[in-house]
Formats: sequence, C-alpha cells, structure tokens
Amino acid sequence: MSRIALPPKLRCKQSTRWGSVSLVLVLILALLVGTFAASVTSRASHERRTEVQHGWIATLETAIEAVARSGVVNESKIRLPVDGSPSAGETGRWIIVETLSQPDETQMYQATLFHNSQPGLTIRRPAENT
Repeated sequence: MSRIALPPKLRCKQSTRWGSVSLVLVLILALLVGTFAASVTSRASHERRTEVQHGWIATLETAIEAVARSGVVNESKIRLPVDGSPSAGETGRWIIVETLSQPDETQMYQATLFHNSQPGLTIRRPAENT
C-alpha cells in the first residue's frame, strides 16, 4: 500500500489543530474537577458549621435547664463558664442566662453565648418546657 504524502504545511496545521482540541479538553476536565471539589468542600464546611451550631444550642438549652432547676429567683442574670480555662474572665467562653418576665406571668429564660466579651448565639425558652 502506498501512503499519500501530505505537504509539510498541511501536516503542521493538522497537528496544531489536534493539540488545540486536546488543550481545550484538558481545560474543560480541570474546570469540572475543580467545580466538583469546590462543591464538596463547601457542603462539608456547611455541614460542620451546622453541627457546631446545634451543639451550642444544646449547651444553651442545658444552661437554661440548670438555672430553672436551681430555683434561683433573686438573680436576674446568671453567668456560667463554658470552657475550663483558668482565665475565663474576659478571654474565654461563657453563657449568661437571664430570667425574663412576661405580662401573662409566663417565666422565660434567655441564654446568650459570649466569646471574648462579644455576644453570640441567643435562645429563649419558657420555664415550663425545661
């Protein structure tokens, strides 16, 4: 069998065309893999934040339950430490549980999480649900 010889200019154009197509395919594949990785990372980060927030809500509910069971009525604000650091005064985390009185005589508790003297997550619960 005889081969048809292509002119050198035509061979160069054909080779360049296949190289360009290959480059575009590699770039598209890299874009797809990058998008997938970003999506998975974002989802994992969101799930982790949600899990941490649910943990803090459970901690605040436990603080409200502890104050309600203690029967302390003459204190309107009770400060409870969260972490066991020795200098939990201004640098640690703590919870302030406040007793709120409603006009219809329903006792409400409000718990606020503080970190580095900055208020964070706050929840309110009625006394009868504790």
